[in-house]
Amino acid sequence: ALGLAVVEAQAAGLVCFLSDRVVPEVDIVPELLHRLPLEAGAAVWAEAILLHSRARITQAGALNKCLASGLNIDTYVERLEQIYASARH
Repeated sequence: ALGLAVVEAQAAGLVCFLSDRVVPEVDIVPELLHRLPLEAGAAVWAEAILLHSRARITQAGALNKCLASGLNIDTYVERLEQIYASARH
């Protein structure tokens, strides 16, 4: 799975709470990411959200990290094309 929404959220400077099963390739701005196991339950997720809901990086700083990572819509299009091409064979 491609986590384009997570990349977009990081570029916007939004704090993200992710399952520990989301692909690590989307980890561009560590200051904005919090990974939790799905099995932890709603109370653990709610507590994490309450504790870490404020970003520790500016939106501009987050955007710069995303741009520098090379992970963008063009790379996602290339990946999707590869996935579709491999499915045809």
